[in-house]
Amino acid sequence: MQSTNDYNKKVGQKISKLRKKKGWTQGKLADYFKVSPQAVSSWERGDSLPDVSNVLELSKIFDVTTDYILCNKSSSKYAFTDEKKMFTYIKGYTNSKGMLESQKALQYAREMHKHQNRKEGKPYIIHPLTMACDALAMGIDQDEIIATVLLHDVCEDCGVKASDLPVNDSVKKSVKLLTFSKDEGETSEEAKRRYYENILKSETATIVKLLDRCHNVSNMCKAFSKEKMIEYIDETRKYILPLQKKAKKKYPQWNNILFILKYHMVSVIDSVECVINHYES
Repeated sequence: MQSTNDYNKKVGQKISKLRKKKGWTQGKLADYFKVSPQAVSSWERGDSLPDVSNVLELSKIFDVTTDYILCNKSSSKYAFTDEKKMFTYIKGYTNSKGMLESQKALQYAREMHKHQNRKEGKPYIIHPLTMACDALAMGIDQDEIIATVLLHDVCEDCGVKASDLPVNDSVKKSVKLLTFSKDEGETSEEAKRRYYENILKSETATIVKLLDRCHNVSNMCKAFSKEKMIEYIDETRKYILPLQKKAKKKYPQWNNILFILKYHMVSVIDSVECVINHYES
Protein backbone atom coordinates (compact mmCIF):
# COMPACT_ATOMS: atom_id res chain seq x y z
CA MET A 1 0.00 0.00 0.00
CA GLN A 2 1.26 3.47 -0.87
CA SER A 3 2.33 5.46 2.23
CA THR A 4 1.07 8.98 2.90
CA ASN A 5 4.57 10.36 2.33
CA ASP A 6 4.86 8.60 -1.04
CA TYR A 7 1.40 9.83 -2.05
CA ASN A 8 2.20 13.42 -1.06
CA LYS A 9 5.45 13.32 -3.03
CA LYS A 10 3.68 12.09 -6.17
CA VAL A 11 1.11 14.88 -5.89
CA GLY A 12 3.93 17.37 -5.33
CA GLN A 13 5.81 16.12 -8.39
CA LYS A 14 2.71 16.60 -10.53
CA ILE A 15 2.23 20.17 -9.28
CA SER A 16 5.90 20.92 -9.98
CA LYS A 17 5.71 19.41 -13.45
CA LEU A 18 2.52 21.28 -14.35
CA ARG A 19 3.90 24.57 -13.01
CA LYS A 20 7.08 24.29 -15.05
CA LYS A 21 5.16 23.27 -18.16
CA LYS A 22 3.08 26.44 -17.83
CA GLY A 23 6.26 28.47 -17.40
CA TRP A 24 5.44 29.72 -13.91
CA THR A 25 7.92 30.11 -11.06
CA GLN A 26 7.15 29.02 -7.53
CA GLY A 27 6.96 32.71 -6.68
CA LYS A 28 4.32 33.40 -9.33
CA LEU A 29 2.21 30.45 -8.16
CA ALA A 30 2.59 31.66 -4.57
CA ASP A 31 1.47 35.17 -5.56
CA TYR A 32 -1.56 33.73 -7.35
CA PHE A 33 -2.69 31.86 -4.23
CA LYS A 34 -1.54 34.60 -1.84
CA VAL A 35 0.69 32.15 0.03
CA SER A 36 4.44 32.17 0.65
CA PRO A 37 6.90 30.66 -1.86
CA GLN A 38 7.85 28.31 0.99
CA ALA A 39 4.27 26.97 1.01
CA VAL A 40 4.43 26.18 -2.73
CA SER A 41 7.85 24.60 -2.23
CA SER A 42 6.35 22.47 0.56
CA TRP A 43 3.58 21.29 -1.80
CA GLU A 44 6.07 20.31 -4.46
CA ARG A 45 8.35 18.48 -2.04
CA GLY A 46 5.36 16.56 -0.70
CA ASP A 47 5.78 17.93 2.83
CA SER A 48 2.20 19.22 2.72
CA LEU A 49 -0.79 19.25 0.38
CA PRO A 50 -2.74 22.28 -0.87
CA ASP A 51 -6.22 22.48 0.61
CA VAL A 52 -9.21 21.37 -1.44
CA SER A 53 -10.08 24.84 -2.75
CA ASN A 54 -6.50 25.29 -3.95
CA VAL A 55 -6.54 21.89 -5.67
CA LEU A 56 -9.67 22.97 -7.53
CA GLU A 57 -7.98 26.20 -8.57
CA LEU A 58 -4.81 24.34 -9.62
CA SER A 59 -6.90 22.15 -11.92
CA LYS A 60 -8.29 25.30 -13.59
CA ILE A 61 -4.88 26.97 -13.94
CA PHE A 62 -3.23 23.90 -15.43
CA ASP A 63 -6.29 22.70 -17.40
CA VAL A 64 -6.32 19.21 -15.93
CA THR A 65 -8.79 17.28 -13.80
CA THR A 66 -8.52 17.14 -10.02
CA ASP A 67 -8.16 13.37 -10.49
CA TYR A 68 -4.98 13.99 -12.44
CA ILE A 69 -3.50 15.98 -9.57
CA LEU A 70 -4.71 13.80 -6.72
CA CYS A 71 -4.83 10.34 -8.30
CA ASN A 72 -3.06 8.28 -10.93
CA LYS A 73 -5.41 9.36 -13.70
CA SER A 74 -4.70 10.81 -17.12
CA SER A 75 -5.21 14.51 -17.81
CA SER A 76 -8.31 16.08 -19.30
CA LYS A 77 -7.27 16.08 -22.97
CA TYR A 78 -9.83 13.62 -24.32
CA ALA A 79 -11.26 13.56 -27.82
CA PHE A 80 -14.81 13.49 -26.52
CA THR A 81 -14.41 17.03 -25.15
CA ASP A 82 -13.31 18.37 -28.53
CA GLU A 83 -15.95 20.81 -29.78
CA LYS A 84 -15.35 20.26 -33.49
CA LYS A 85 -15.33 16.47 -33.23
CA MET A 86 -18.51 16.39 -31.18
CA PHE A 87 -20.26 18.85 -33.49
CA THR A 88 -19.25 16.83 -36.56
CA TYR A 89 -20.36 13.57 -34.93
CA ILE A 90 -23.77 14.92 -33.92
CA LYS A 91 -24.27 16.54 -37.32
CA GLY A 92 -23.46 13.30 -39.12
CA TYR A 93 -25.61 11.19 -36.80
CA THR A 94 -28.67 13.44 -36.99
CA ASN A 95 -28.36 13.77 -40.76
CA SER A 96 -28.14 10.00 -41.21
CA LYS A 97 -31.22 9.47 -39.03
CA GLY A 98 -33.26 12.28 -40.56
CA MET A 99 -33.51 14.09 -37.22
CA LEU A 100 -34.70 17.42 -38.60
CA GLU A 101 -35.37 19.20 -35.29
CA SER A 102 -31.95 18.22 -33.95
CA GLN A 103 -30.24 19.47 -37.12
CA LYS A 104 -31.90 22.87 -36.74
CA ALA A 105 -31.16 22.95 -33.02
CA LEU A 106 -27.49 22.06 -33.52
CA GLN A 107 -26.77 25.01 -35.78
CA TYR A 108 -28.85 27.43 -33.73
CA ALA A 109 -27.28 26.44 -30.39
CA ARG A 110 -23.79 26.86 -31.83
CA GLU A 111 -24.65 30.33 -33.08
CA MET A 112 -26.32 31.46 -29.84
CA HIS A 113 -23.54 30.20 -27.53
CA LYS A 114 -20.61 31.18 -29.77
CA HIS A 115 -19.34 34.01 -27.55
CA GLN A 116 -20.04 32.31 -24.23
CA ASN A 117 -17.72 30.31 -21.99
CA ARG A 118 -18.39 27.94 -19.12
CA LYS A 119 -17.11 28.85 -15.65
CA GLU A 120 -14.10 26.58 -16.18
CA GLY A 121 -13.19 28.65 -19.25
CA LYS A 122 -14.25 26.23 -22.00
CA PRO A 123 -16.62 27.30 -24.82
CA TYR A 124 -20.18 26.98 -23.55
CA ILE A 125 -21.32 24.94 -26.54
CA ILE A 126 -19.24 22.02 -25.22
CA HIS A 127 -21.88 21.51 -22.51
CA PRO A 128 -24.91 20.76 -24.74
CA LEU A 129 -22.69 18.93 -27.25
CA THR A 130 -21.37 16.63 -24.52
CA MET A 131 -24.88 16.04 -23.22
CA ALA A 132 -26.03 15.11 -26.73
CA CYS A 133 -23.10 12.72 -27.19
CA ASP A 134 -23.84 11.16 -23.79
CA ALA A 135 -27.47 10.71 -24.75
CA LEU A 136 -26.65 9.13 -28.10
CA ALA A 137 -24.12 6.81 -26.43
CA MET A 138 -26.91 5.58 -24.13
CA GLY A 139 -29.21 4.94 -27.06
CA ILE A 140 -31.30 8.08 -26.60
CA ASP A 141 -31.79 9.27 -30.15
CA GLN A 142 -35.34 10.58 -30.20
CA ASP A 143 -35.24 13.71 -32.33
CA GLU A 144 -37.11 16.00 -29.94
CA ILE A 145 -35.02 14.93 -26.93
CA ILE A 146 -31.70 15.62 -28.68
CA ALA A 147 -33.03 18.94 -30.00
CA THR A 148 -34.09 19.90 -26.47
CA VAL A 149 -30.68 18.87 -25.13
CA LEU A 150 -28.97 21.17 -27.61
CA LEU A 151 -31.27 24.11 -26.85
CA HIS A 152 -31.95 23.66 -23.15
CA ASP A 153 -29.90 26.70 -22.01
CA VAL A 154 -30.52 29.02 -24.95
CA CYS A 155 -33.52 30.86 -23.48
CA GLU A 156 -32.09 31.25 -19.99
CA ASP A 157 -28.56 32.20 -21.04
CA CYS A 158 -29.01 33.96 -24.38
CA GLY A 159 -32.17 35.99 -23.83
CA VAL A 160 -34.15 34.12 -26.47
CA LYS A 161 -37.88 33.48 -26.13
CA ALA A 162 -38.97 29.86 -26.48
CA SER A 163 -41.53 30.96 -29.05
CA ASP A 164 -38.69 32.24 -31.27
CA LEU A 165 -36.73 28.98 -31.37
CA PRO A 166 -36.43 27.49 -34.91
CA VAL A 167 -37.96 24.14 -33.89
CA ASN A 168 -41.38 22.59 -33.52
CA ASP A 169 -43.81 23.44 -30.73
CA SER A 170 -43.05 20.29 -28.76
CA VAL A 171 -39.35 21.16 -28.47
CA LYS A 172 -40.20 24.79 -27.67
CA LYS A 173 -42.44 23.63 -24.82
CA SER A 174 -39.73 21.37 -23.37
CA VAL A 175 -37.10 24.13 -23.52
CA LYS A 176 -39.50 26.55 -21.83
CA LEU A 177 -40.06 24.06 -19.00
CA LEU A 178 -36.29 23.82 -18.52
CA THR A 179 -35.90 27.61 -18.35
CA PHE A 180 -35.90 28.64 -14.68
CA SER A 181 -37.75 31.78 -13.67
CA LYS A 182 -39.28 33.33 -10.58
CA ASP A 183 -42.81 34.66 -10.56
CA GLU A 184 -43.53 37.92 -8.78
CA GLY A 185 -43.87 37.34 -5.05
CA GLU A 186 -42.33 33.87 -5.16
CA THR A 187 -39.46 32.88 -2.91
CA SER A 188 -36.51 31.03 -4.47
CA GLU A 189 -37.65 27.88 -2.73
CA GLU A 190 -41.19 28.18 -4.11
CA ALA A 191 -39.85 28.88 -7.61
CA LYS A 192 -37.60 25.81 -7.54
CA ARG A 193 -40.42 23.59 -6.28
CA ARG A 194 -42.69 24.79 -9.08
CA TYR A 195 -39.87 24.44 -11.62
CA TYR A 196 -39.18 20.79 -10.84
CA GLU A 197 -42.86 19.89 -10.52
CA ASN A 198 -43.47 21.24 -14.02
CA ILE A 199 -40.43 19.48 -15.46
CA LEU A 200 -41.77 16.14 -14.22
CA LYS A 201 -44.91 16.66 -16.31
CA SER A 202 -42.80 16.31 -19.47
CA GLU A 203 -40.98 13.11 -20.35
CA THR A 204 -38.52 15.00 -22.56
CA ALA A 205 -37.83 17.79 -20.05
CA THR A 206 -37.27 15.25 -17.27
CA ILE A 207 -34.69 13.24 -19.20
CA VAL A 208 -32.89 16.38 -20.38
CA LYS A 209 -32.77 17.88 -16.87
CA LEU A 210 -31.21 14.69 -15.50
CA LEU A 211 -28.68 14.60 -18.34
CA ASP A 212 -27.89 18.25 -17.62
CA ARG A 213 -27.25 17.68 -13.91
CA CYS A 214 -25.25 14.54 -14.66
CA HIS A 215 -22.85 16.54 -16.83
CA ASN A 216 -22.71 19.47 -14.42
CA VAL A 217 -21.79 17.41 -11.36
CA SER A 218 -19.13 15.69 -13.46
CA ASN A 219 -17.47 19.05 -14.13
CA MET A 220 -18.17 21.01 -10.96
CA CYS A 221 -14.69 20.38 -9.52
CA LYS A 222 -13.23 22.51 -12.31
CA ALA A 223 -15.83 25.26 -12.12
CA PHE A 224 -17.06 25.69 -8.54
CA SER A 225 -15.57 26.79 -5.25
CA LYS A 226 -15.79 24.37 -2.36
CA GLU A 227 -18.79 26.28 -0.95
CA LYS A 228 -20.57 26.27 -4.31
CA MET A 229 -19.97 22.52 -4.71
CA ILE A 230 -21.46 21.83 -1.28
CA GLU A 231 -24.50 23.96 -2.21
CA TYR A 232 -24.83 22.21 -5.59
CA ILE A 233 -24.60 18.76 -4.02
CA ASP A 234 -27.30 19.71 -1.50
CA GLU A 235 -29.55 20.93 -4.34
CA THR A 236 -28.93 17.70 -6.24
CA ARG A 237 -30.00 15.63 -3.26
CA LYS A 238 -33.00 17.84 -2.52
CA TYR A 239 -34.44 18.21 -6.03
CA ILE A 240 -32.68 16.12 -8.68
CA LEU A 241 -32.58 12.72 -7.01
CA PRO A 242 -36.27 12.97 -6.00
CA LEU A 243 -37.01 13.95 -9.62
CA GLN A 244 -35.23 10.80 -10.78
CA LYS A 245 -37.17 8.68 -8.28
CA LYS A 246 -40.55 10.10 -9.34
CA ALA A 247 -39.61 9.70 -13.01
CA LYS A 248 -39.08 5.95 -12.48
CA LYS A 249 -42.74 5.62 -11.55
CA LYS A 250 -44.09 8.07 -14.09
CA TYR A 251 -41.92 6.95 -17.02
CA PRO A 252 -41.03 3.29 -16.37
CA GLN A 253 -39.88 2.84 -19.98
CA TRP A 254 -36.83 4.94 -19.03
CA ASN A 255 -35.86 2.94 -15.94
CA ASN A 256 -32.54 1.67 -17.32
CA ILE A 257 -31.42 5.14 -18.39
CA LEU A 258 -32.65 6.65 -15.12
CA PHE A 259 -30.60 4.11 -13.18
CA ILE A 260 -27.43 4.96 -15.12
CA LEU A 261 -27.91 8.69 -14.58
CA LYS A 262 -28.58 8.29 -10.86
CA TYR A 263 -25.64 5.93 -10.41
CA HIS A 264 -23.27 8.39 -12.06
CA MET A 265 -24.54 11.43 -10.17
CA VAL A 266 -24.49 9.74 -6.77
CA SER A 267 -21.01 8.30 -7.40
CA VAL A 268 -19.65 11.73 -8.26
CA ILE A 269 -21.26 13.71 -5.43
CA ASP A 270 -20.38 11.03 -2.86
CA SER A 271 -16.75 11.08 -4.04
CA VAL A 272 -16.55 14.87 -3.96
CA GLU A 273 -18.01 14.94 -0.45
CA CYS A 274 -15.44 12.39 0.69
CA VAL A 275 -12.60 14.53 -0.68
CA ILE A 276 -13.99 17.69 0.96
CA ASN A 277 -14.48 15.92 4.28
CA HIS A 278 -10.98 14.41 4.07
CA TYR A 279 -9.40 17.83 3.68
CA GLU A 280 -11.51 19.34 6.45
CA SER A 281 -10.82 16.55 8.95
